[in-house]
Amino acid sequence: MIFGHFLRDLYKRLPEWDRSARLSLYLAVILLIALLLAGFVGPDEIKLPARLGAFGLLLTLQLLILWANRRAISPYHEAQQHYIRGEYESARDLLEPALDSHRGSADALALLGNCYRQLGQFDRAELAIERALQTKPDYHYALYAAGKLNLVLGDYAQASELIERACSMGAPEVVYFDLGQAYYYLRDHARAAAYLGRFCKLSFEEPAKTMLAMHYLKTLTDSQPASAELIRESIIYWQEEAARYRRTGYGTAILNEVRLLQGTADGSVPPKSPSAAANRPDALADKQ
Repeated sequence: MIFGHFLRDLYKRLPEWDRSARLSLYLAVILLIALLLAGFVGPDEIKLPARLGAFGLLLTLQLLILWANRRAISPYHEAQQHYIRGEYESARDLLEPALDSHRGSADALALLGNCYRQLGQFDRAELAIERALQTKPDYHYALYAAGKLNLVLGDYAQASELIERACSMGAPEVVYFDLGQAYYYLRDHARAAAYLGRFCKLSFEEPAKTMLAMHYLKTLTDSQPASAELIRESIIYWQEEAARYRRTGYGTAILNEVRLLQGTADGSVPPKSPSAAANRPDALADKQ
């Protein structure tokens, strides 16, 4: 049964192999058959060497199959690579069949929801993430995806609740930034400072988030601000975020942060940093 499953999987993956890998497999199989025949029905003096050669060739075949399958990745893993590179439409196109066919893992559905969010398709993002949570209700990745969606839509109370649940279910500590950001715009200064401070103490390769977390903490606690160099290196990330979510209150708030940070990086004297309350999107909207 296991051998039959292996053969079926090999048959499915074979068209994805390089031409040289397929040719090597065919030659190896032919040689293996010849060695097995010689090892069992050939002259006595060559049976043992032929059997040893067949055994060695089987080991070589295993290595060949592993090497040839190096590119044979699932649509989900391929979509992950597109998402990491910021190719959200390509990732979405690979994952959409999971939503349309009413199948798919919680991972694929949550990632699809993240793609829709990045593309500003919030209704479809909500549908995909809801499906992910129906598939796996307490999955931290899906809970975080739901919390992040609520964050960019400006529902900070719901966002903080969902991300807190994600943390309790084992979400990585990098989500402390998003949780601190949600509490910042909720004007819960103590929790915002606690989570943002914990995030900044961790060794993540997230310079853009670290820079904004330091900016928030400077507003809340008058702590050490981000350096002008770090701001210049990281500001483009938040400029793109502000543009991506420009029609939401969150996007308006991020744009305001960007303007303040640009003044700091340029060496100009920025206006006194507003409080977290004044930086809330609803407060900004009231001024417009």
